[in-house]
Amino acid sequence: MKSPFSDMITIDKPQELLDIAFKRGSKVEIKFRPRTPDIIKAKKREMARINTVTDNLVKRFTKMIKTFPTFENLHPFYYDLVKTLVDIDEFRKIIASLSSALKILKKIHQEHFNKIKRARDPTVAGDARKAFYGRISSVINRLEEKLDYLREQRNILRKLPSISPEIFTIVVAGYPNVGKSSLVQAISTAKPEISYYPFTTRNLIVGHRILDEDDPIPQKIQILDTPGLLDRPLSRRNNIELKAIVALKHLANVIVFMIDPSETCGYQIANQTHLLKEIRDTFQNIPFIINLNKIDIVQSEQISQVKKEIKEIFPEEELPILETIAVKEEGVEDIYDSAMKYYPNEL
Repeated sequence: MKSPFSDMITIDKPQELLDIAFKRGSKVEIKFRPRTPDIIKAKKREMARINTVTDNLVKRFTKMIKTFPTFENLHPFYYDLVKTLVDIDEFRKIIASLSSALKILKKIHQEHFNKIKRARDPTVAGDARKAFYGRISSVINRLEEKLDYLREQRNILRKLPSISPEIFTIVVAGYPNVGKSSLVQAISTAKPEISYYPFTTRNLIVGHRILDEDDPIPQKIQILDTPGLLDRPLSRRNNIELKAIVALKHLANVIVFMIDPSETCGYQIANQTHLLKEIRDTFQNIPFIINLNKIDIVQSEQISQVKKEIKEIFPEEELPILETIAVKEEGVEDIYDSAMKYYPNEL
């Protein structure tokens, strides 16, 4: 799936809009019958020019307005992300001002069209067209700050991740270097894709798995590795970062939290289980699977101790704890099978 913002058109500067429109107007050619009076030629030529210029600007502005999706129709995942990045109320005002400019543009066009139509001299018709150009230039140039604002917002929104929020999603969490990317790659049936996510210098890793390749319309799920998001204490995040993280609640059907009991990831078990509790508290209504990875380089006693600590943290919740060697793809299908127990039949 593409991001709902990936097809937004370029927001031109006022002078660029005017230059294109005026150039189109200057190229208008009209064929006349022999002996057509000069005043008729002038009037038709000038009316055709202002019609062409107006049509070009109206079409361009209409595309600009329509290129931004209606926020209320966005999936909650994207809506929450947009709210962290854009002042939606201000954005609506800007779009409304473009709509108002279109009405003014059409009104100016009608006034000068009528002046050209009533002209009794070719010079008067030409002057009416020039006056039209001058007035619409003023209208368009006054929109410069608003167009600059929309251009900035477009550039931000186009970077939002291309994720399918409607399909079943497994989100993989845990500290860096615990093996998240190895798990995503092992579960996925295709090479994971890289996708930008706001407020992190790292990119999302998005894997997909086809459920039944023999199905005429194959269903698939997606698996997300979230570097820079669910990989360090939430208590250290600012409010905007937290909002971007919490947007994942609209996406995740299951969260797999990976722990490295060997601590070769560089983080002690106490830190890893503390992050586990924070994320579990934040995403309380989402099924959780705990994955102890790298079990081939740690003693069984240490694995048992980690399991005991997890059960002490969640005394009233029986969270599944599965063991893997993700880099060798050992045990990863158990993770997948456990996650798919939450797959709804209607999807």
